[in-house]
Amino acid sequence: MSDTIAPAADPAAAPDAPPVTKTNLSPEDQATFSALLTDLTRRHAPEGAVEEHWVGQMAMAMLRGRWADALEQRVVEAALAGETCKGLPASVLPRWRTRLEKDFCRAVRELEASKAERRAAAPAMPLTSLDQRMAAFEAELARDPQAALASLLAAPDPFADDGTDEPEGFLAHRGTNEPEPPLNRAQRHRLASAGRAA
Repeated sequence: MSDTIAPAADPAAAPDAPPVTKTNLSPEDQATFSALLTDLTRRHAPEGAVEEHWVGQMAMAMLRGRWADALEQRVVEAALAGETCKGLPASVLPRWRTRLEKDFCRAVRELEASKAERRAAAPAMPLTSLDQRMAAFEAELARDPQAALASLLAAPDPFADDGTDEPEGFLAHRGTNEPEPPLNRAQRHRLASAGRAA
């Protein structure tokens, strides 16, 4: 992850001040940032440097949001005391909050886009169990009922004779003296739902 967490600068800093990085935070802010980063990492489970970068951007935007809260509190307290915060134009705080919101939302979008790209590139897992096959059929049925039914009709007949004496797949118990295992409640419900949709 890059040391530079986010491009936005502290509004109280000089225009040419260096960007806030995870190496020049105060000890208190470093502890807060680390806690935010740990929680966000646990929640979003990033993989790779790109996803870790965007989680870091989210953590820094949240930390800066806390700075904005503290700054707003100072402005309110000064107003209640009949004073003004010197060197702080009234328009700075709303603009800063808008920038922080944009930075956070962009980090979320980029993180989700990176995850989606990674998932799309991952090899598909083979569907081996009856439950997995039923779940895949239900998902396809929800997207396109006609295509799902056409795919079901075009699938090989599991009862067809393949010219050997060996049973296949989940029908391996057929042709033996063992009774056919009963469907569980979830499987019965799925079959009933598929029948109604057809």
